[in-house]
This record gives sequence, C-alpha cells and structure tokens, in this order.
Amino acid sequence: MRRVTFLVLSLALLAPEPSRAQGQLQVAELGACPLESGETIQDCRVAYRSFGELNAGRSNAVLFTTQLTGTSAQIAGYIGSDGLVDTTTHFVIAVDAFGNGVSSSPSNSSAQPGADFPRYSIRDMVAAQHRLLTEVLGLSSLHAVMGISMGGMQSFEWAVSYPGFATKVIPIAGSPRLAAYDIVLWETSLRMLAVYQETGSRDASSALFGLSFLVGNSPEYHARMTPRDSILGILTRLDGIPLPTPIAHNLASQVRAIVDHNVAAPYDDSLERAVARVQADVLVIVTVQDHVVTPGPALEFAELLGAQTVVLPSDCGHNGLRCDSEQLSQASQDFLAGRE
Repeated sequence: MRRVTFLVLSLALLAPEPSRAQGQLQVAELGACPLESGETIQDCRVAYRSFGELNAGRSNAVLFTTQLTGTSAQIAGYIGSDGLVDTTTHFVIAVDAFGNGVSSSPSNSSAQPGADFPRYSIRDMVAAQHRLLTEVLGLSSLHAVMGISMGGMQSFEWAVSYPGFATKVIPIAGSPRLAAYDIVLWETSLRMLAVYQETGSRDASSALFGLSFLVGNSPEYHARMTPRDSILGILTRLDGIPLPTPIAHNLASQVRAIVDHNVAAPYDDSLERAVARVQADVLVIVTVQDHVVTPGPALEFAELLGAQTVVLPSDCGHNGLRCDSEQLSQASQDFLAGRE
C-alpha cells in the first residue's frame, strides 16, 4: 500500500467504456464551476481514471477521492485484490481534486493562474465530482465513496451533501470538520506558505517541511523509530526540498479548503442536523495517534450516526496507515462486500 503523507509534493451521457485502457487519464470539461465563495472556476476541468469494469446493472461503481496534493494516478496504489477496493468486483473512478495540478488548479489555469485562482471548498470539489458522475459518466448512483485524509473529508461531504447517491461511504483518516488542534496546525502551515510565497524564503519552506515531518507520525513513533543522532541529517535533507511557486499556490489553495471544511456549516453549524441528512451506510476509519487530522470529530460523527468504526491501533500516526495496512484493507473490502 502506498504511503500516505502529510505533504506529498510532485509536480453526450455515456457510461464509461469498458474497452478504455485501465487507469488512463481522462479529463471532463465542465465549462464554468460556480463556487461557494461566489466566484467561478472558468474552463473548469475534472480529471479522473477508471479501473475495473462497470457491471450491467451499473451498481458497482466506487468513487475514490484524492488526498492533499494527491493524484488519481497515486490511487492505483490503493486498489487491487490486496488493497482497499478490489477491481475484480468494483469499478473504481479515481478523481483528482481541485488544486492538485491535474484538475483545475492555480498551476494549470490559463484564465485564473496562481494567486488569481478563486477560493474553493471541499463542498465545491464534491459538487464538481457529482457533475462528472451525472453529466459526463451518466451515473445516477454509486456503490460507494471513499478517500483518505482530504479524500476522507470529501467522503464525509458526499454523505451529507448528496444523501442517497452512494450506498456506502468510507472516510479514512478524514474529518467532517477540523478540531481545534487541526485548525492551528493547518493555519500555521498556511502562514508559512504565505511567507514563502511573498519572499521566496527557504527558511519558510524548510520550516513547513519540518512541521510536516514532525506531525506526520506520533511522538511515540519518533521516539521509537527516529534516532536522535539522525535529526541533523533529516533537517538538512528537508532544507533541500524544492517548493516551486506553482506547487506552493496549489498546496495553499487545498489547505485553505481543508481549513474551511465543515459539513455542518449549511445547517447552522449543527453536526446533529448534518448527520440527520445521511442515508448511506458509513464506515469511519481513523488512526488513534493521528496528529494531522485528529480523530475526535470523525468519531463524534460516527457516534451521532450510529455508524461502524475502525480505530487503527498503531502509533505510526497519519503517515502510518501502512503500519495497519492489512487490517485497513480487510475492513474496507469487507464493508464494501457487505461482510460483517
């Protein structure tokens, strides 16, 4: 299973065609995408890849959303007979989120480049994905929606914004809205990014990467796995990681969407009212020592809903889903298959 990181930096209504090459990048041209901010993404594009085959009843489609800076190509590492979803039984649509450099982003928009790119939300990402599914792929329902980290946030949003569209929803290491600790973490990251964008300071980007390293795993994990005498070398390597300006704009735009994320916002900030909208069967998966997206809000959502939960026990933290990969994959595939 591919490692999930806090900052992964790299630069007619027809059914999906069964004969199309597996995993081939496709791009849906949606025209204008109106946003919650009141702005509009011009020449709006949503990229995606598909894996497996859509069955005759069109009932086996699974939407897999991307994590922070993640791409649909990377999702291939999570699928398969030993992954989170098996493409021998499910048709997986891996969709690129706004701001990842593949779908519409500050780095690839000719009409609204860089700092001119409009502010979008997790809810806006999900609305564009709904258009992709219904207007382009001709799907009126999904078997499931799933995603990791920011992808988990999109999964929660799907459950609330489009109740009944997906039969099952699996948010993994995600959140329906950020806890206080998370807000401080992500706002601090945004401030570091702002300094970097304004000044080009390597100190700012190095501090950002240092923060990423620090919180990606738990303190207990670092105490156990990171030798004290290795720290200088680690910091030196972090100091040399480039952060091109277009990537910095993409990253900042997605982090703003994460900070703004709150499934309860349209319902007077009532999580109870948001949860009452959910019709899907939900499996909430968290890792107990997550210091990037703390598990409290996700577990609160699950408790209000009466949803199933899986609490991964290792001390690896947010970057450590690989430490519990066998349990994670088994839980996901059992839930998708309706096995207890």
